[in-house]
Amino acid sequence: MNSENSVTFKTIAIENLILSYIIIFLIALLIYWITDFQVHYLFFLLLPILLNFIFSGKIRIKILGDHLETEWLKKPIFSRINSEKIPYSEIIRWRYRTAFRGPDEFLIILASGRKIKLRPSIFDFQNLYKELFLKLGQKIDHFLKDVSKEDRFEMIKNSVYVKGLQKKLNVLNTVIYILIAIVLLLLILGAIRDSDSIWIAFFSFFLLLVLSNLWYYFTKLEFRDCLRREN
Repeated sequence: MNSENSVTFKTIAIENLILSYIIIFLIALLIYWITDFQVHYLFFLLLPILLNFIFSGKIRIKILGDHLETEWLKKPIFSRINSEKIPYSEIIRWRYRTAFRGPDEFLIILASGRKIKLRPSIFDFQNLYKELFLKLGQKIDHFLKDVSKEDRFEMIKNSVYVKGLQKKLNVLNTVIYILIAIVLLLLILGAIRDSDSIWIAFFSFFLLLVLSNLWYYFTKLEFRDCLRREN
């Protein structure tokens, strides 16, 4: 039920859904290379329905006097976002972003380094009441009225959250270079000595390389998005 200071909508963790689909597909492909066991194509047609159930939920957001309240009516499996009360003074950045189909993303970053990102379900085209989220922006601006835009940007840049993303990128970058070296070595060994065990190892490490690159790509997007200056 929606009101002047609250909104209820369905959510979907679309990145987790897509990444899970790719991982399952690549694992099925690896199993086929190793055992010749082929997964029926209907499984991959029905898989998005199962993943949508796993990663979808329903949440109510309330904008109150000095805090934002999130309440899950149906919490998605594996979600790290809890029902909680968030003081406006703890929010160092927020964004309500729209796309071609209407409201697309609600994102807040806390001073503690946590991120809360909610996306409306791909099957829910409900208007999320932009005026309500503009009111949220006014609330946050009130609590940060003595902080300039440049100082806010510095708060974000030096936040635990952004530093954590930078550390993750550095680790992933190192892992990717190591995996590239291993994959190239196994490729050379496979060309010199045709062995099933070598090719199984090659495809296994190649799978890890693909997944690491996907993880790096999404983390890089998130890092750039956090450091994008507001108008």
